[in-house]
Amino acid sequence: MKRDNTPRPKRLADRPDTQPAPQPKPSHAEILAALREHRRIEAAEMGFLRRQAKRLRESWFVVGLEAVGLIGLLVASGLFVVELRERQDERIARAWQLVTTPAPGNSGKREALEYLNSETLCLSGDWSSPFYGHCWKSRTSLRGIDLSTDTHGDAVFLAEVDLSGADLLGANLSGASLWGANLSDARLWSANLSGADLTLTNLSGATLWSANLSGADLTFANLSGTLLENEMMIDKTRIEGAWAYKDTPPSEMPEQIENTIAYRNTKETWESFAERMLLERPDLDFEAALAW
Repeated sequence: MKRDNTPRPKRLADRPDTQPAPQPKPSHAEILAALREHRRIEAAEMGFLRRQAKRLRESWFVVGLEAVGLIGLLVASGLFVVELRERQDERIARAWQLVTTPAPGNSGKREALEYLNSETLCLSGDWSSPFYGHCWKSRTSLRGIDLSTDTHGDAVFLAEVDLSGADLLGANLSGASLWGANLSDARLWSANLSGADLTLTNLSGATLWSANLSGADLTFANLSGTLLENEMMIDKTRIEGAWAYKDTPPSEMPEQIENTIAYRNTKETWESFAERMLLERPDLDFEAALAW
């Protein structure tokens, strides 16, 4: 078979007259000019969008919607505050009812008293602020409260109750069991504590002016900084083991307390203090305090 030697036509890309002309590269100045033009167009578009957004915000329709939303938020907040306040008042009323209902023992009185004496959500900060020192639930006064044995039929059990800073002016706690209670900084002016069990009670900083402590048990009670009276009623009061820190002794102590009270060093632990008292004051039963 013979070979075909007929010359074939050249491809279009191989022809010299069909080659694409080379494009000139843009200069640096042209590139900068194009970028500036792009930025100008972009800024113009953004400016247009900002103007439209401003017109929309300033329109009466949008302003009205914002006002309605703000009013709705204020109304909802006010209703929430009113409802929360009503619930709190109801809880306070239930606590008062529980405390004043004659019933011996605990019967929920300890928790009710702690709630009435509590402070919640107290605001602090700049003293010039109108909300400085404001508490959402402020401390409820317990003045004149009657938790005596005569009223409730038997001793009211309030062991380890926390009534620090409580206002107990003129309160009747005669015969109540306040074993291990926290009555620090409490105002107990003219309070009746006759026959009350105040064993291991914290009375530091409490005010006991004109209080009746006849027949009360103050064994191992903390009397650091307690405000007493020289002529206060302490007939048949048990004071064995009552103590105070050396740097904050009780003021205006009756002679019976002054001759009995033990003093504890500031950095001394309770265990080491009780052990020291066992050696220095063998007449006092500090073994019970050490076990506690």
